[in-house]
Amino acid sequence: MWDSGNSSMDRRRQALLDYFKLSHDTQKHLTTLTAGSIVLISTFLKDIFPKSKNRTLLIGMPIKVLIAVSFFCFGCSLLGSTLLLGRYSTRALEVGSAPGSDFGKREAFRQIARAMAFFGFWLGLAFFGLAVLANLF
Repeated sequence: MWDSGNSSMDRRRQALLDYFKLSHDTQKHLTTLTAGSIVLISTFLKDIFPKSKNRTLLIGMPIKVLIAVSFFCFGCSLLGSTLLLGRYSTRALEVGSAPGSDFGKREAFRQIARAMAFFGFWLGLAFFGLAVLANLF
């Protein structure tokens, strides 16, 4: 009567499905935070840094580079998060199927996209924070 193999497989599939759902939600929130950061920084950039009468920023090249790198990092984060959203959604639908021969390649892709998403966001914040601090001193 006891079918431990089937029950074990069902628990494993449910755990895997929960993992992909949680990962999808995490990436969704990170995508929202990153997009919001880009919009807020773009909107208030002219208010944070001094500007001339013709509305150009009066900051040195190093600060401009920090701001540009910050936006680049946010863009990488947004790209990585968006790619992962698609991957996690697709993978959650495939939970019932056996892993294909390209499972290792897909996992490597997820690791790279995850690193882009998280490190891009944190580096974007760090570079923009450095630009603000450099402008203060």
